[in-house]
Amino acid sequence: MDGTSTGFFVNQEAFGHLPEAKLTRTARDVFDILFSRQVIGQAGKVSIKQEELAKALRIGQPKVSKAEAELRAKGIVRNRSRGRIEVHPLFGVFENQAEMKSAALQALEEGWDLRFHEPADGGQDDGPDGDGGQPLAVVYPMPVLRKAS
Repeated sequence: MDGTSTGFFVNQEAFGHLPEAKLTRTARDVFDILFSRQVIGQAGKVSIKQEELAKALRIGQPKVSKAEAELRAKGIVRNRSRGRIEVHPLFGVFENQAEMKSAALQALEEGWDLRFHEPADGGQDDGPDGDGGQPLAVVYPMPVLRKAS
């Protein structure tokens, strides 16, 4: 390191809502690795194979596959291609606030919603807020964005 700070932006408010997703331990572990593997400027895209995740977590690949399916069902990630997964912009790592806001708005336009109150298996769940499993409102109003150091 040359002693200079390489700060980045994350959405702390979004992470405060992550417990509402009621993720299994394995899904949360997979998410944590995906989050840590994000590269600034890659808009949440992570290149990692299930075999790598399984090895890092010391679990079988079928458990990784099931955890990824759970994350997809909740809207936290989506697959782009084999070995490449994309983390929802609200849980992304960005170089600046404008980049984060742009990515979040694009996700909203694409209909990429967080579905924290829907069971991962697709069944009906009223959720803790009694809204009948409606997607979690994202972006509006924009959460407070803070620079992480």
